Amino acid sequence: KGSCITSFFSQRAKPDAGQHQEHPTQDDVLLTQVDMESEGASDVEGESFEKPNSKELPAAKVAEFHRASRLHFLGTWRERFECWRGGAGQMPPEHTEQLRKELAPLWTEDAPALWAHLDMDCFFVSVATRDAAKAGDSSISDEVPAAVVSGLGPSSEICSANYAARRAGVNTHLWFVERAMTMLPTLRLFPITSELLRSVEDTWKQVYQLLVTACNDVPDNVLMRSCDESAIRVTGFTEPVAWAEVLRKAVFEQTGCTCSVGLGPTQLVAKLATKACKPNGVRRVLDHEVKPFIGDLPLKDMPQVGRAMAAKLQEKGLEICCDVQALEKNRLREWFGVKGETLWLNAQGLDQESSLVPAQRKSVSAEMNWGIRCQDKAAAVKILFEVAKQLKDRLAV
Repeated sequence: KGSCITSFFSQRAKPDAGQHQEHPTQDDVLLTQVDMESEGASDVEGESFEKPNSKELPAAKVAEFHRASRLHFLGTWRERFECWRGGAGQMPPEHTEQLRKELAPLWTEDAPALWAHLDMDCFFVSVATRDAAKAGDSSISDEVPAAVVSGLGPSSEICSANYAARRAGVNTHLWFVERAMTMLPTLRLFPITSELLRSVEDTWKQVYQLLVTACNDVPDNVLMRSCDESAIRVTGFTEPVAWAEVLRKAVFEQTGCTCSVGLGPTQLVAKLATKACKPNGVRRVLDHEVKPFIGDLPLKDMPQVGRAMAAKLQEKGLEICCDVQALEKNRLREWFGVKGETLWLNAQGLDQESSLVPAQRKSVSAEMNWGIRCQDKAAAVKILFEVAKQLKDRLAV
């Protein structure tokens, strides 16, 4: 069961009567999953999105899909960021002024530079529960297990879970709401809606403005990595941990959401330090601590190490970072090519040169892959036409 409904059109001719038909023709429809109506609830990504009739699909339905799709939101964050970064302007000036005042005693011109990595804690769930509490739901707190889900049907996906839910065993690896509710019947569910996505966006705008303020109003020192995390070049502050605590306090007071901050000599070390201090913490790794800090980390948890690469590493007897630290870079490159060289750099706590500059958006796209039930080829063409209109509007921005 599920909501990813696709129609497949075959170019083969129809079989003769009585012959077993293994493939559909252009006039037939192969529905890959059971009707959503039989589940008693919609699994479409976003509770407010009603499953369209693809024969009479209005443009508004395609636009609403994009407004209420978390996957679309995540896939287009950089496009939106480039549009609003110059004028985030979501915060009263007194909030940024207060942050400046608290950071002023820590500033000195000749302090050495280092990297920080800020990551919002279970961001989507934090925003959803915060908004619910603001709306008068007194039963919501950080200790109440909660999750953001793609819909309220049993086969809807778990998109994000707070730490109370994770401690009870609920996480995105469970995939489906039905499994999560079997494991934890008291789990609070918050379906993706366009309102939630707008709230997440507005919250991140506020966080970004605080980050720029904390960097002495130098936007180039804030490198966005996703819609809820950023690498930050910290210069001019004698006590980086105190700087991070002041920043985290400002983020919580302004947004009501917690974040974690890692500090280190490189972006990679700062990011790994953030993982080590989650949730709602600060961790600094000094220069002389880098190799022992990274050495005990499993290689499978390092950037760009997937299942296939992890299996190849195991074949060579390499399981933790200190195993790689003991080898020459050329040996890793001989075994694994460019990925081996990258892994060697990561195991030393070094950044790749490409990570030191912001990534540039190279393409614009539009897609619709949920809640679609094509009845014929004309309906599929109509959907493509409406999605193409969405793409045209984005190219005009």
